[in-house]
Amino acid sequence: MEEVVRVYFRAPELRQATDIKLLSMFGAEMFPGFLCLQSGENELRLGVDGSTTDPEAEALAGERFQILLGVLRSWSALAGQRTDELNTTIGRGPITDNNGNQTVRVGSVHEYQGTEDEIISYAKCAKRACERSECVRNALWLNGRRDRNAADYYMIYEYAKQEFGKDADIASALNVTCKDLERLRCSANNLAPREGGRHAKASRPVAWSLGNQKEFVARFIRAWVTYSGAPSI
Repeated sequence: MEEVVRVYFRAPELRQATDIKLLSMFGAEMFPGFLCLQSGENELRLGVDGSTTDPEAEALAGERFQILLGVLRSWSALAGQRTDELNTTIGRGPITDNNGNQTVRVGSVHEYQGTEDEIISYAKCAKRACERSECVRNALWLNGRRDRNAADYYMIYEYAKQEFGKDADIASALNVTCKDLERLRCSANNLAPREGGRHAKASRPVAWSLGNQKEFVARFIRAWVTYSGAPSI
C-alpha cells in the first residue's frame, strides 16, 4: 500500500495573470491549501492527499479546479479562459503568409470589478452553496468545463429547475425573467453545431448567441450562489 502524501498536479494554464490571482483568492476560501503558486513562476499547482499514481487524487484535483474555475467565471463572464481554449480549431503559434510575413495574435486583456472584501465574501457564499446544494456544485462544475457550449448552459438551467421547480420560481429567486429563461432554452436548442447547439435541426430563430448565453449564465449562477450561500441567520 502506497504512503499517503501531499501530491501536486499542474493546473491548466490560464490566459491572464489576473485570473490566477482571483482564482487563488477563491481557492483559499473554498479549498484551503489546494491551490499553490510556484515560487518565481506564474503557474498554479493543485495539491491533494494521495499518491502520484492514485487516480482518485487526480480526479479530485481536477474536480476542485473545475469548480473553482466555474466560480471565477460566474464572478465575471470574461474571466477564466484557458490557453488551450484559444483557437481550438487550428494550431497555436504565429500566422504566416506566402511572403514569409508572420503575425502573432494577442488576445485582449480584461479587468474585473470588485474589492477584495467582495471577492472573499462571494467565495464564502460559493463554499456554503456547494456544501448545501449538489445542484449548485454541479452547475459550477459545468461552468468550469473546457470549451463550454450551449449544452452545458442548458444543463445548468436543468439543475436550477431541480432546485427551484418552475421557471417562475427560478425567476423569483434569482432575479431573472421567465423570458430570459425561455431565450436560454430556445437559443441552446437552435444554435448551429459549430456554435454549440444541442440539436441537428433548428426549429426557430436564435435569440442569443453563445456569447450572450455565457454572459447570462454568469449572472444567473452568481445570483444562485449568492441566494443559496447566504449566511444563516
